[in-house]
Parts: sequence; structure tokens; C-alpha cells
Amino acid sequence: MRQLTILLAALLLGGCATTTTIKTTGQLCSELGNLVTAYDNSFEAFKQTKRPTRLMDIWQTDFHFVGQSCEIWAWGAGKVDYMCNRAFPTQETAEERYATARDELQNCLVGWQSTESPRKLGEGKKLVFQKDNALPVVALHLINTSGAYASQWTAYLFVGDQNKDL
Repeated sequence: MRQLTILLAALLLGGCATTTTIKTTGQLCSELGNLVTAYDNSFEAFKQTKRPTRLMDIWQTDFHFVGQSCEIWAWGAGKVDYMCNRAFPTQETAEERYATARDELQNCLVGWQSTESPRKLGEGKKLVFQKDNALPVVALHLINTSGAYASQWTAYLFVGDQNKDL
């Protein structure tokens, strides 16, 4: 029974794709490092299909850290950010994925300062990593995104400009 529970948890936390490649810590850290470095060039190496909107330009990307819904956003005053998210049906499941992502980030971002705090907007928390008070920041958020008809929590990963209002 315990093995079945572990297998089901791994499937739930692994992402929405039909085929999942398990990455080693070294692979994940290398890719995250490449993403952080790409900030200086507006994430050009990670941009794929562009989808312009009225308020911003959005590119799909194939680097998925916390989920399968990952994009690069170019918006207001030259800001460009990587954003990835995944919704979960319960707070407990979301908390587990947040804790896993937190541990992965701490393993990868050695030498970065981190601060965890409640979010200013909405129910949830955030963990912000920054190196030498410079951009980009890497921010992991856990947010209650429940609506009128459904309860849900969402984990987000942002790489780019720090939005202190969140």
C-alpha cells in the first residue's frame, strides 16, 4: 500500500505531460542556471511560440520547473519574466510540491540569499532568492486560487524582476 501511495504521489507531482522525464538534481540545476543567465538577454534562448496580447507579449517555453504551464512574459517598462505554475486540488498537495520545489531551489541556488514570507496579496506564501541584491530574482509562490465553485492552490515560479507587491 505504501508503494502505491508513493507511486500515486509521484504521478500527481510529476506534471501534466503524458511522458515525464525524471531529471537529476544536476540536470535541473544546470537548466535553472541557464534560465537565470538568460534573463540578461530577455530569455531569448528559452522563447518559442510568440502570442502577442493587448497588454504583453507571451512566449511558450519548454523549461518546466513546477508545472507544465510555463511562459516568458514581456510586459510594462521593458520587464521580461519567466513564469511557471501548476494548480492543485488541495492545499496539502500544493504544500508538498512547494516544499519539493523549495528544496530543489535551495540545492541549485547555492550562495543566494533567501527570504520566505506571507504574500501581501491573497492567502499564501512566497520564497524569494536573490544574489548580491541584483536581478534576476527567483521567487516561488504558493497561492490560494480558489474560486466561487472550486477550491484550489497554485504553485508559481517566477524568474526575473522582483514584484514586492505580491
